[in-house]
Amino acid sequence: QAFTKRGAHTALSDIRESLAELVYYRQQMGPLSGLVDRSA
Repeated sequence: QAFTKRGAHTALSDIRESLAELVYYRQQMGPLSGLVDRSA
């Protein structure tokens, strides 16, 4: 099932929708390769 956008088209709602879309696709694709954890 693909991510569906609501289309409110206000700046804040567009940002929130984009973040929700990013979270959705990151969950679908898993962790990205090549990233280094530099928090240690």
